[in-house]
Amino acid sequence: MSGEKTYSALAIRNLLYERHSKDLCVPECKTGATWNNPLCLRLDFWAMRRSWIKPNIFGYEIKVNRNDFLKDEKWRLYLDYCTDFYFVCPRGLIDKSELPAEIGLVITSTNAKRLFTIKKAITRDVQIPEELYKYILMCRSEIRSEHDNKDEYWRHWLAARDEEKSIGHRVSKKIMELVEKRIDVVDIENKRLKRETENLKQIKDFMLSIGFDEKNLRENFDWDLKPRLKQFAQQIPNELPSQMRTTINSLENISKQLRDVLRFFDDR
Repeated sequence: MSGEKTYSALAIRNLLYERHSKDLCVPECKTGATWNNPLCLRLDFWAMRRSWIKPNIFGYEIKVNRNDFLKDEKWRLYLDYCTDFYFVCPRGLIDKSELPAEIGLVITSTNAKRLFTIKKAITRDVQIPEELYKYILMCRSEIRSEHDNKDEYWRHWLAARDEEKSIGHRVSKKIMELVEKRIDVVDIENKRLKRETENLKQIKDFMLSIGFDEKNLRENFDWDLKPRLKQFAQQIPNELPSQMRTTINSLENISKQLRDVLRFFDDR
C-alpha cells in the first residue's frame, strides 16, 4: 500500500511540473534549514511564477489517501509561505465544500494524465519569510552560466538562425510578390499608353491628310479640332459614300468583264 501511495504522489508531482513548466519549482520544499531548525515545515510542492509584475507563489499539499487528509492538521501552517495554496488529489478524494474559501482544489483526470482546477485559490497578500528564500538559494538551486550547457546553447542558436532565415525568406518572397505585382500594373499601364499613342498618331495622320497644318494642330489641338472636323464633315454630301460604293462596284464589274474578254482571246 505504501508503494502505491508513493507512486501516486510522484505521478501527481510530475503533473505539477507540467503545470508549472515555465515557473520555478521546488518539490519537497522546506521552509528553512533543518540544521538550525529541526521543526521546519516541508511543502509537497512549491512554485513561483516567473513574473516581475505578478510573481504568485503556489503551495501544494498532495493527498492520495482520504485518512491522511482528514488527520492533517499542519497544512494551515503552509499558508505563510505561499500566496495561493492548493490541495491536489485523485478525483473524489476531497470535496471542495470541505475546504475554506481561500483554499484551492486541483484533481487528477480519471487516467491520471492531466490536472483540473475544481476550486481556484484566493490570492492572499503574504510576506514570504526570508528563511524560505535562503533555503531555496543555498540548498536547492544551482547557479550556472546561460551557456554552460553547450549542446543546449547551440541548439537554441541554430533554431534562432533557422527562424531568422525563415523570416527572411518569407519577407523576401513577399517583397518579390509585391514587385511582380507592381511590374504587372506598370506593364498594363504601358500597353494602355502605347495603344493611346498609336490612336493619337492615327488621328494626327488623318488630320494632316485633310489639310490641317502640323504646327497649328500641335498648338490648337484642343479647341480647334472639333469645329474643323464638323466643318469638314459638312462638306461631304450624305449620298457620297453610297455613290462611291456604287462606282466601286461598277469598276469591279468592268474589270471582271475585261479579264473575261482577255481570257477569250488568249484561248483562241
